[in-house]
Amino acid sequence: MHTQKQFEYEQAKDRQASEQASRTRITEGFVAAVELLGQPNLAARLGALYNLQRIAKESPEDRAGVLGVLLAFHRHRQDDATAAPPGAHGTEDLATVEWIIAVIKDLD
Repeated sequence: MHTQKQFEYEQAKDRQASEQASRTRITEGFVAAVELLGQPNLAARLGALYNLQRIAKESPEDRAGVLGVLLAFHRHRQDDATAAPPGAHGTEDLATVEWIIAVIKDLD
């Protein structure tokens, strides 16, 4: 009897540690992705968007936060494009916006 209770306790403890490690990994990935969104390099931004998409799929409780970041980033990019002179933004900005829209549609 004592052995079964000890086994169940160890299982619960291991499950909690695994869940905590998963939450930590997701949080760190989210923070890193948000930081990369601000980079001028297209590859960094697209990698960030891909990572946010993966997080939203893996972690339903983080989905709303990911969508909020994507929408805020998209609005910010639109505001920048509106304020800039015509032709100031190139294909990299268009690629970023297209990817954001694709990710949002995929998560919808």
